[in-house]
Amino acid sequence: MELASSFVEGAKEDLIDLIYKFITHTFEVTNKSGHCEAYHTLSRILEEHAWFSSSRFVELIDLLLGLKSPVDIASLRSRFASLHILMIHALKMRLEEENTKAFLILNEIILTLKEGNEEFRKAAYDILLKISASLKDSSAISHAPYHKLIGMIMGYLSGSSPHIKSGAVSALSVLVYQDADICLSMPDIVPSLLSLLHTKVVEVIKAVLGFVKVLVSCLQAKDLHRLLSDVVYEVLPWSSVSRHHFRSKVIVIMEIIIRKCGSAVVESVTPEKYKSFLKTVFENRHGKTSSKESDAGDTEMMLADSSMKASGSMLEKRKHKAMSSIPEENGSVEQRKRKREKKNNAYACIPSSNEHHPSSGSGGGLRAVQSARLSHNAKSMKGQSEGRQKKSKRNHDQIMKNHEKRKEPTNTSKKDEATHIPNASKLSRHKVGRKRQKINK
Repeated sequence: MELASSFVEGAKEDLIDLIYKFITHTFEVTNKSGHCEAYHTLSRILEEHAWFSSSRFVELIDLLLGLKSPVDIASLRSRFASLHILMIHALKMRLEEENTKAFLILNEIILTLKEGNEEFRKAAYDILLKISASLKDSSAISHAPYHKLIGMIMGYLSGSSPHIKSGAVSALSVLVYQDADICLSMPDIVPSLLSLLHTKVVEVIKAVLGFVKVLVSCLQAKDLHRLLSDVVYEVLPWSSVSRHHFRSKVIVIMEIIIRKCGSAVVESVTPEKYKSFLKTVFENRHGKTSSKESDAGDTEMMLADSSMKASGSMLEKRKHKAMSSIPEENGSVEQRKRKREKKNNAYACIPSSNEHHPSSGSGGGLRAVQSARLSHNAKSMKGQSEGRQKKSKRNHDQIMKNHEKRKEPTNTSKKDEATHIPNASKLSRHKVGRKRQKINK
């Protein structure tokens, strides 16, 4: 089947007929696992060869609607791709038979919108939007096919099944979300849907409130004014029902309307018995606005505080850096002093030559220690010898001065000093004779 699909583009009528027979045979004899390729090949034929869908329209509709709906998303999308082309063809025709077949296709799409599988629902929404877009593109002059589709969907609103009704409302919500102007070009849409709010079916009420929310969200304010009184009058009765979140849905709708149309306008069209509820909506909306403003103010204050803290921390860091620079300079001076003291202590602690040191390093380190020790000893010995020489010289000079003072006579001249130097033995005999003379006297 994949090989046959590759021949579809550019194939002639004979080959297309042959491939179609192969597709029908696949649907008849194979299980559902082989249907995916058959659906895909059929959609390729309908996309590439428009003549085939027009010539075999009834046969193709009967073939597809006679098959059970696929259970896998790939097959469902390929099936919807084929139904899309057939639906466009049916809406452009004005024959009764085509209209009947078109309703059958639309019925399958609407039922899929109520599926529990999210992927299946999305596939149904996508095919509905594709059909709408194709009709609007092809009806540049006349919007009759597009309006025909809307009218067909609205026909399901009068059905007896709540499941079909809610599905039709969901289909209209999708189309209004894409093009809200259809509510103005077809003025019967909104009143028909609002009338469903008088029913007591929960499923239908949920769908209609969802449609109204989409409507007031998508319409421009000037267009919403035209529908304002009808919408407010029909929606507000469900504000007193808290079950199934009806009250909360009405509050959301009224908040959107107030934001677009203004509180004074909304209050003017509100019935008197719902004024208290409307006042509550006003207060809640004002509280939300105030809370948003306060949150914005708190955010600004937090940003300002954080910026002030950041600047303060930067100033503290700079101050700490400036204060720590002085101890670092003093520390550098003290560090150099400690290095010098450490160096001197290392010289002082160098062992003498008669001490034994075990070899704990390289030979070059031991020689450096020994040379430093010898130079230190030599310097100390030289300093000691110079000190002793200076001290002995000072003592010698002092002795010579004292001796010269004792030798100097009081009444002799310099010439006598130079020529008459007494002998030590004669001086001693002269002193002894003078002592004897004193004794005899």
